[in-house]
Amino acid sequence: MKKLINEIWRYIYFTLVFIGVTGLAWRAFGENGWIQALLGAAWDASLRTPILAIPVVGGAVLLVILFVQGGLRPGKPGKTGLLDDLLIYALMAYGVYITYQWLMIKVE
Repeated sequence: MKKLINEIWRYIYFTLVFIGVTGLAWRAFGENGWIQALLGAAWDASLRTPILAIPVVGGAVLLVILFVQGGLRPGKPGKTGLLDDLLIYALMAYGVYITYQWLMIKVE
């Protein structure tokens, strides 16, 4: 029985994370999404003040490289770090939020 409950919780965790990732992708790449707004703002900033855009883009690239290589993970090697756990919990919370919004649209 305990094994069945653990499997159900794992399924719920996976579903919430999947919904969270899907919701983020929808908001980021959808019409008038975050990516479009960010690229528009970056393009405007680079046209107006290109000297300020260079360190911002360089810092963003550095953060992405560190994140991909595991440099931002404060945990011990081989163990899950705090940043990983926070990311999963944030995605689960966003999955709950997206599910709530979807249910409220269906009710109305």
